[in-house]
Parts: sequence; C-alpha cells; structure tokens
Amino acid sequence: MLGMDIQAEELLDGEQVIVSKMANAVIKLSDYGLKRLPYDGLMNLMGFKGKEAIGGKLHLTNFRLVFKAHPVNRVRGKFSIFLPAITQLRNTSSFLAKKLETRTELQIFEFVIWGVDEFIRAATNRQLELTTQQKAALQEMVRTKPAQFISDTHVSGVINNVTMNLTEIAEKVARLATNPLDLSAAISVLEIIEMVIKDE
Repeated sequence: MLGMDIQAEELLDGEQVIVSKMANAVIKLSDYGLKRLPYDGLMNLMGFKGKEAIGGKLHLTNFRLVFKAHPVNRVRGKFSIFLPAITQLRNTSSFLAKKLETRTELQIFEFVIWGVDEFIRAATNRQLELTTQQKAALQEMVRTKPAQFISDTHVSGVINNVTMNLTEIAEKVARLATNPLDLSAAISVLEIIEMVIKDE
C-alpha cells in the first residue's frame, strides 16, 4: 500500500530492508488524547483495553525496525527502533491476536503481526550480525542528525472525526439511498471523504 514502503531516501548509509510485513503498532489511546471508537467494543476482549492497533507495515532492516502507518489511521507517520537498543523480542500472542513485544531499556513496543517467531529469528540474527563499527556509525548518525530519527507520528483530525462518527455517517448514507442511483451517489460521497482523509 502506498506510503508504507521504505523509500531509498529514507534508508541510512549501508542500510538494507531485510523483511517487510503488514502489521499493526499498538498504541495507548491516552498517549494521543483519543477515545475508544464507539463500534470497537470487542477490542477489550482481544487484550486491547485502552489501546488501538494502527495499521501499516513493519520493516526489518540490518540496522533497525521501522514501522510506517498507512494513511487511513487516526494516528499516522513512522517510527524506528534501533536493533542495538532492543533488549528483548518476545512472542506475546493470545487467541487470534499474534503479537510481538519489543523491549528496549526504556520502552515497550507492541505489534500485531503474523509469523512472530520467524520475525523474531530474523531480527535476532540481524542484531548478532551488527559489527562494533556499524554500531559506532549508527551512534554517530544519531548524534549528528537526531531530527532524522525522531518519530513523525501524529493524530489525523479528519480521520479521528470520521471514525468517531462512522456509525452515524453510515446510517445517514443508508437512509439516503432508496434506489441504485441514490446508493451510487452516497458511495461517491464516501469516496470523497476517503480522498480527503488520504490527502490530509
């Protein structure tokens, strides 16, 4: 999906993408000032109480994990976790939710991703392959260009408003559509809303 792949200009010197997988980054709603969506009450049963799964792609490179959200999320953007900083990768799957927990000294990240064990093996292998010189080069890059590595995640106001009111919008659209042409016009309205969301 457009915007979730790593572009050449986003790679560091000597960096290569090893594995890219569709994934969700799990965030705490309170960290972004968001409220639970009115139609996702089952999330609590799946172990996501007070959390939301942000859709996107998780990329493993030879230097870091990079998560890039797709544009139709309430929270968008990307963030990185450098491999040398990772202290633990753990499979915390339960029921249908396949989860990867990634720990550093100061933070815990959670991702929903298929093939957790294979991803852990690949990331662990890349960690072990990092040379002392590569680690030193990464530290120097971060020291000299810290802004390049700061997360650019942000809340999308339009998407938040639409998703918070999606049930009401869908009901209104359904009431307006009394024949195939009405339905076609209603779908056009939804398509324009989607275009606005993607362009925001």
